[in-house]
Amino acid sequence: MNVRHFAIVWLLFGVQGLHAQTANTANTANTTTACSADPLGGRSLYLRGSFNGWAAPDAQRFAWGCNQYQLVTRLDGEHSFKVGDEGWSTDADFGAGKDAGHLAIKGKELKRRFA
Repeated sequence: MNVRHFAIVWLLFGVQGLHAQTANTANTANTTTACSADPLGGRSLYLRGSFNGWAAPDAQRFAWGCNQYQLVTRLDGEHSFKVGDEGWSTDADFGAGKDAGHLAIKGKELKRRFA
């Protein structure tokens, strides 16, 4: 039997820059902040990687919701991936940052095993 788990990814835009979290590391502190406009002006971001041929399918499109991009998807196995818009625009091509859990513009592919 092939077991699949949910991977939840949030991309947060704030004073400290772009940040990625998974369900295991989500911060649940009670803080109230004002909602901000989509920093990409309505352009869609996608989870793109070896699991979808590096395409930008609707099934891996992030939704903007009050200061964060959100995506819930199922992944299984080991994959390389990045976050980008449909055209890999220079301002929307995110990969591994210098610190764990942070993304960087034009960063390298991220690799993770999903089980």
